Amino acid sequence: MERMTDAPYSEARSRTPQINEKDIRKLFDITELRKTLYALLRESLSPAWQNAQQLFDPDAEGRAEWVFASRLLSCYKTSVPQINYLLESTPPELRLTELTQERDELISRLAGTMAGMRWMKHMRANDGWRFMAIYLFGQQSRISQDDIQELFMTIDQIAILTDVLRGRGKIYGIDFKAFTDEAIKAFKQYCHDTSKARLILEHLHKEIDGKDSPKRSTRPISAAIRAGLIVERPPYEWFNQEFGELCKNDKTSYYAYTKEDCTTYDDDILHKELVKQFRELA
Repeated sequence: MERMTDAPYSEARSRTPQINEKDIRKLFDITELRKTLYALLRESLSPAWQNAQQLFDPDAEGRAEWVFASRLLSCYKTSVPQINYLLESTPPELRLTELTQERDELISRLAGTMAGMRWMKHMRANDGWRFMAIYLFGQQSRISQDDIQELFMTIDQIAILTDVLRGRGKIYGIDFKAFTDEAIKAFKQYCHDTSKARLILEHLHKEIDGKDSPKRSTRPISAAIRAGLIVERPPYEWFNQEFGELCKNDKTSYYAYTKEDCTTYDDDILHKELVKQFRELA
């Protein structure tokens, strides 16, 4: 029987499709899905479903969707206390990194299960949740109820962490703001597409925070420039204000590694991967 706790070692883990920040939002921004499922449950109480025998008949039309909706919504906000504890137990300058790492680890665990892998495939499609509902309903003899419950709890936790990292923590009563409005505004002047400023800055922090050398902490800035997302090299004063306390760097190194004719990263595999990631954000 499939176990969520066996995720890192499962066969499914090796077949997990690559996932980037845009994918994460596609798969785990489930605000609209929750609204759809609430509406579905309200409809289930309409005259057509008031017959108890029909409501609990395994063969009734829409039964798989009804069970799916009930399970997903029953897990809503169950992880909020855990997320608040993580924030309270982490120094402010490390919270963004910790939240991101926690979310990425949960995604890795989820992707290591057959049901989790199905979620990550099906939810890319329109109305993918309906196919997921039918799949889970048909797997009840193979996947335990506890594992199905853990699946939904993990999905909900990833979804909430993704919202929190996007600055939407208030709807869960979580007091965390990854970036101030002033920081976003200050960064927009260097972006090709100002509507992507928050997304780019989030990714920069993910890759820069905690780096212990100027070469490593400047690499993401250089990659974003090469990818065309940053059209004007930000001055060191901006970099130092935004990242100065979160990484190791200096003015001379910053300008050396970000100048137009710099060849330091030409054969740098990590730099090439970062350029690819930033282009996927465009």
